Amino acid sequence: MSKIIASENLADLRRIHDRLQSFNLLKTGKNTSPCVYENPHGAKAFLLAGGNGEGGGIVYYFYTVPETGKREVFIELLFLEESVRGTGGGALLVDAVKEAAVKEGAEAVEVTTASYQAPGFYLKRGFSIVEETPSPVPNFPENKRYRLRMKLV
Repeated sequence: MSKIIASENLADLRRIHDRLQSFNLLKTGKNTSPCVYENPHGAKAFLLAGGNGEGGGIVYYFYTVPETGKREVFIELLFLEESVRGTGGGALLVDAVKEAAVKEGAEAVEVTTASYQAPGFYLKRGFSIVEETPSPVPNFPENKRYRLRMKLV
């Protein structure tokens, strides 16, 4: 049984970030994910822990206030270990962010992703594509970058 654990500890992020870097490099032939080991935005995270206490995934997010003046959440990073993909763990992490966002008065959640990552996952979770741009990378020249958004209120 997986459980969700809230965290503001950057060590938790560091443990998963390198795996995401490896995944992106394997898929694209290019290092596509900047180092986010610093926390300039006051970001928070939820961890997905398996029954054995091992980390299975992480979602790292922060609050923004765009030009509209309305508080929103931006998902900076979501990564699942291969062993927990397809088990509902990603949905648990996104749902935890949505719940926290509503409690904090946020009106929407945004995320960016690429063709080789998980646009279909976010669409299934209720996000809509608000922007799509070509973003060719060495191993995947047809890659597109997506900005997705979900209104909460």
